[in-house]
Amino acid sequence: MQTKKIITTPQKNEWDLLLKLIPFLENKHRAIVHVLAEKKSLSDYKTWAVVRFKRTNYLAESHELEQILHILEDNYDRHVSYSSRENKIYIRGAVQEIEIPEYHDDLPF
Repeated sequence: MQTKKIITTPQKNEWDLLLKLIPFLENKHRAIVHVLAEKKSLSDYKTWAVVRFKRTNYLAESHELEQILHILEDNYDRHVSYSSRENKIYIRGAVQEIEIPEYHDDLPF
């Protein structure tokens, strides 16, 4: 017996995604969001996407999703990069510069 997978519109939106990403990124160094589908709506001329993070699908309007990614970059010091070939959005911790202390004494050699 073959089962059919019923594809429905996700019930969660991009703001639910943000609420799940923030605590996840506090404990982990990076997160990957998968872009499953993208479609333009002719009725309101918006681009919608279905994105997946941690086994949950989210329906995201692309402009709203960009705002969320900017919030993560600006307020939470995260770096966001896109891989169009893999349809992934990578969110990583901010790279901190390493300071090398100056040595003022005589060198030991």
